[in-house]
Amino acid sequence: MAGSRDQAQGRSVNYQGQEIAFRVVRSRRRSLGLCLDPEEGLLVRAPLGASDSRVEALVLAKAPWVLGHLRRLASQGLPPPPRAFVSGEAFAFQGQDLLLEVLGNQRGGRPRVEVLRERLVVLLGRDLGSQAQALAVRQALNLWYRRQAALLLPPRAAFFAAALGLDRPPMVQVRDQKRRWGSCNAKGEVRLNWRLVMAPPELSDYVAAHEACHLRVPDHSPSFWELLASLLPDCRARRRRLNQLGPWLRL
Repeated sequence: MAGSRDQAQGRSVNYQGQEIAFRVVRSRRRSLGLCLDPEEGLLVRAPLGASDSRVEALVLAKAPWVLGHLRRLASQGLPPPPRAFVSGEAFAFQGQDLLLEVLGNQRGGRPRVEVLRERLVVLLGRDLGSQAQALAVRQALNLWYRRQAALLLPPRAAFFAAALGLDRPPMVQVRDQKRRWGSCNAKGEVRLNWRLVMAPPELSDYVAAHEACHLRVPDHSPSFWELLASLLPDCRARRRRLNQLGPWLRL
């Protein structure tokens, strides 16, 4: 019925240090309901008059179930639901969830991104429609993540190359690689996927060390894994964690 539903609202709650982003859809229903939608993520369906505190209480009460379900999806390698790029969504940066806040009509200029405490703030030059705003936010975040990756990832590859006793640091490029976290060619050039900057540092370090070892051993022979283990004794555990988390490291 027209007018019976308002626009889905992006919100989040903190449960034992973990941000849970969700969207509230209000209608003429009588009770609160919670579901994980494959396209929209966590949804709370609420009566028109339900208070925000009542909605948040439901999410907190169901938080163990929600987090467990999300972990199972990640462990199965299933991709998370698509992003909406609205305030209230959580975006990972070096393993920490930052809560997105979108601010429009910021006196013109190009969109920019700032990190303020635990918030990832996207400042837009003007107010936009929902679809245009989502696109602008995505583009701004994409550029910001790539710039952060270019600052943070190459020094780690250089660090591990030095730990291996290589004479000079490798040439490192941060790239948009669809199928690989990193690569190393015959010229000794290392390429690292910019999405690694979303992962916990110990996992991006795994890729940096992995590619640095390829500067000494080009294949994946036992000697390669021995060399990598000399840098990171838990390298195989880090590899497993990256494989599990990988589908969630995306925009």
